[in-house]
Amino acid sequence: MRFIKLSIFFFLSNILILPNLMAIGEKAYLVQKKHLKYFTHKNLSPKTVDADFVRVLLSANDIEHLSKNIHFDDHQCGGFMAVDEEASLEQLKREIKTAKLTETAENEFSTLEPRFPTQVQQLFSQLQQEDYINYVRQLSQFNDRSARTQNGVQASEWIKEKLESFKLEFHRENMDVFFVETPRYNQKSIVVKLSGSKSNLPAVVLGGHMDTLSSNKPGADDDASGSSTLFEIIHKLLKTNTQLQRDTYFIFYAAEEVGLVGSKAVVEYFSNNNISVRAVMQLDMTGYAVERSKGKIFFVTDYTNNALTLYTKKLAKTYLGKTDNQILDLRCNYACSDHARWTNKGFPAVFPFESLFQDYNPDIHTSRDTLSTVSAEHAFQFVKLAGAFVIELGEPNK
Repeated sequence: MRFIKLSIFFFLSNILILPNLMAIGEKAYLVQKKHLKYFTHKNLSPKTVDADFVRVLLSANDIEHLSKNIHFDDHQCGGFMAVDEEASLEQLKREIKTAKLTETAENEFSTLEPRFPTQVQQLFSQLQQEDYINYVRQLSQFNDRSARTQNGVQASEWIKEKLESFKLEFHRENMDVFFVETPRYNQKSIVVKLSGSKSNLPAVVLGGHMDTLSSNKPGADDDASGSSTLFEIIHKLLKTNTQLQRDTYFIFYAAEEVGLVGSKAVVEYFSNNNISVRAVMQLDMTGYAVERSKGKIFFVTDYTNNALTLYTKKLAKTYLGKTDNQILDLRCNYACSDHARWTNKGFPAVFPFESLFQDYNPDIHTSRDTLSTVSAEHAFQFVKLAGAFVIELGEPNK
């Protein structure tokens, strides 16, 4: 009760200063213990989950504060994840255990080889670097795609309209575009479903997040670069009239920057609708490259599936001509992008990234993350890799 007057003051201040910002109360988050150092000014009353993690209540402003400090001090992404407030500490511990088991789980990808070179090359012949970079340009012109703002809502609505225009352009009856609600945020995730001829088979999922932090954050690299990959792949699959056996989903996640909230809702949608998933690829930050990163692809090895990662490396060698020296590994951080939500539920995921973390884009989460930070040539190799992933795992009709 002693905080009521102070809370009202801050609430009114936000209304006066930031009229476009949603007021969102505190929410439960799973946070690494080492990051509690950023909240010495605040009594969080953390609840211990295990040796590495605690559950705490944080506001949206706390999350932006935490995210900025992790990026600038640790040169890492993520480190926190929104969780259900009613979830027990034991339940959270089980999810962490499931994720660790998923990393090393053996599956079909251990022995799978590339099988559809003709169809992959057909798609490659239509992919255009100029078209891809134009999508990055258009998305980054929404220089605030925060899940907390009306601008973020407008960006998601524009994305949905753009995707629906693809469906009209190519008269595809097997394409559906729909929103998935994001709890506590007005910005919704957008899901594109391309139905396959054998919808009973487990589906293929590709995703990238569309949101940014609030204020002037164009987010060209983080993550218009990844989201635009989805645009280009969808458009050219339709243009080539590619027909796959498996259902393929392309997801523009909302509210990634505030604790993977949008992807949590999306994964729950899949679970609630009994949608089986074969593999997931996350595309988050694919466009920035210092000289020593150019022409290379870096694979995140934590909170991803080892076998699927090795298989995707085969695709990079087969279809992009990459050598062992051009394919490197890195460890990301706990919950560093939306793939972690899938891994937590036992789905195999892979996450190709733009660079090592000591070389990644220093301008993300600032007004300087503009189109000039994106190397079209470097980013386009991820477009091709994603295209090969879709064709090979979606399995073309014979």
